[in-house]
Amino acid sequence: MKKIISFILVCLLAFSPITTNISPFVITSQASAIKLNKKSATLEIGSCVQLKIVGSKKKAKWSTTNKDIATVTSKGKVKAQSVGKCFIKAKVGKTTYKCKITVIETEDLMHVSSNMLEMELGHSDAITVTLENDGLVCANLISEPASNALHYFWGNTNGSESILYLYPTALGQYKIIITNNVNKEAEFITLNVNKKAYCGSFDVSTLTLNVKTWDNTPTALYVYVDENYADGIKIYSDGIAKEPRADLSKEFGDAAYHVTLNAGTQLALSTATGSGTWMVLPINITGTAAGEALLRVSNSKNDEYIDVLISITE
Repeated sequence: MKKIISFILVCLLAFSPITTNISPFVITSQASAIKLNKKSATLEIGSCVQLKIVGSKKKAKWSTTNKDIATVTSKGKVKAQSVGKCFIKAKVGKTTYKCKITVIETEDLMHVSSNMLEMELGHSDAITVTLENDGLVCANLISEPASNALHYFWGNTNGSESILYLYPTALGQYKIIITNNVNKEAEFITLNVNKKAYCGSFDVSTLTLNVKTWDNTPTALYVYVDENYADGIKIYSDGIAKEPRADLSKEFGDAAYHVTLNAGTQLALSTATGSGTWMVLPINITGTAAGEALLRVSNSKNDEYIDVLISITE
């Protein structure tokens, strides 16, 4: 009986039609469907890219092979730090997925007139910032030798150029960062103040003067000058921020002459009171609008000058 059954099966197989249209049974691996949304990315310094796991709802553990080149948050946000290449890794379970990050230089859209300044106490200086786009720049102090030692403010903007005025009030080194808010491009400025400005023909009573707006009692700035140079002393305003205005008057004896100074104008002082070889030129200042301005006292005979910071408050 067994031999008959075997014979029948052999015959059935022998005369059955053969087909090649048989679909194989495929087993899909769930792990093979999981991947990063990017295999590689090229970033400028300061720019970011968002990486994420596709095909899995499991939480990924993110890491970078070089945090100096690119950093990554716990949610996969990558930020370029410096030029170079590294990998961002995302570990899901026992499997690690990688994205190659290439960091390049930021497009140069901002230029500064200088990254290093050597200054003297009693002198002001300025940085000119030029933009090649419609960006907005801001300045922030990184370090200074003493608290509130550096006064800095933006002057008038001329087209694509902006002027940042600097006025240190203490010896030492200052560091400033200027940032383009459009592409986060940054320029670092180092300011070294190693000595006080020498002025042999005259001096001023203070380098910083606080003035109240519309105060009934004007604040006095005294200029002490060698009588041989008294007719060469001039005073004018420079570097006005927030458009503050100050009424300045020169007093000689009982006479008072009031002059309103705007940027670029000059007030010549030709007489003075006092005795001996040094004379005193009192300059009364009344603030008319809040802000900061630089007042320059100069000697036209020998090109010596001293800048005084005028802080006008309400």
